[in-house]
Amino acid sequence: MKDSVSLYIHFPFCVRKCNYCSFYSVAYGDGEIFDKYTNAVIKRINSLPRHQVRTVYFGGGTPTVLGVERLNEILETVVKTQSLDQNAEITLEANPKTVKGNDFNILRDAGFNRLSLGFQSGDEDTLKLLGRIYGANDFYKCYDEAYKHFTNISVDIMFALPYDKSKGYSIKPLCETLEALTAMKVPHISAYSLILEEGTPLYRNKSSYAFPDENREEDEYTFICSYLSDEGYQHYEISSFSLPGFESRHNPIYWKRGSYIGIGPAAHSYYNNRRFSAPPDIDYFIKNADRPFLADTDYDFAKEITPDEAEKERIMLGLRTSDGVLLEREKLIIAEKLSEAGFGSLKGNVFSLNDKGFRVSNSVITLLI
Repeated sequence: MKDSVSLYIHFPFCVRKCNYCSFYSVAYGDGEIFDKYTNAVIKRINSLPRHQVRTVYFGGGTPTVLGVERLNEILETVVKTQSLDQNAEITLEANPKTVKGNDFNILRDAGFNRLSLGFQSGDEDTLKLLGRIYGANDFYKCYDEAYKHFTNISVDIMFALPYDKSKGYSIKPLCETLEALTAMKVPHISAYSLILEEGTPLYRNKSSYAFPDENREEDEYTFICSYLSDEGYQHYEISSFSLPGFESRHNPIYWKRGSYIGIGPAAHSYYNNRRFSAPPDIDYFIKNADRPFLADTDYDFAKEITPDEAEKERIMLGLRTSDGVLLEREKLIIAEKLSEAGFGSLKGNVFSLNDKGFRVSNSVITLLI
């Protein structure tokens, strides 16, 4: 049996693409294409060598548009063909409008034990502007139903969001979003700043809206960190906050350079010291599903990581987390200066960033690599 890995399975379907989204997904789908895609994913899973699997993540897109039966069939294939850790974390991303009622009970019984729900904002106007297909009340109802079956739930929110020029800027919507989630004792919250990506509807229509400037964006991030800390959340990764015991076990695999295999168009992998991603094409993925694992159809390119690149990755990825990184010689001197400047802490030879350091992590990483 091969070494332990994590699995990421990509579902590139959405009811409708959000106005800010530049990830590979398509705003269409029906039973026929969903069945073909499900069969293709199962074939790719069956092609894998047997591994010890630590975590499994069903992401997208919106996996739940396929329906619980197809998702359970895919997870069943993972269980049959791989050796899952006894307490493996199995996460499913879900949209409040594509999962409801008894779905949660069925998914839980199938083996899913963690949910990641998209929310982004509790402000109705902002949700419409972002192109989300649900309202705030839809989310709250979905969360309440989900929590009857899942105690481990993560919720995504966004900051640095556009606002109506005529109404002016206010941090109130962000504050109200955090108040609602912390009142619900949501176990895990991920907070991402909006990035305007070329080619998206929001980018094309950017002149119609106002956006927070860099100072306001930094103020919002600082506010999130402070607010959640006061509510008992641990800031364990740049974008991630959790109540004690609810840290994600999948994402740290990326930051610690653990092995993971991505299945599906545009899915990324790090395996056998190579980084590669699958071509972003659903039809191509389905057509080549019968090929063996690591056939040339599995990736656009596969780059072997050199020792120098591995060291840079170790620092760059490790500084995303509150665990920090072990440093030596001249890098330790730089870290000491950064610590004295208030960007982090140095304990022995281990340097970690704080909230202020996370916000300028790209600049700090440049100094250390």
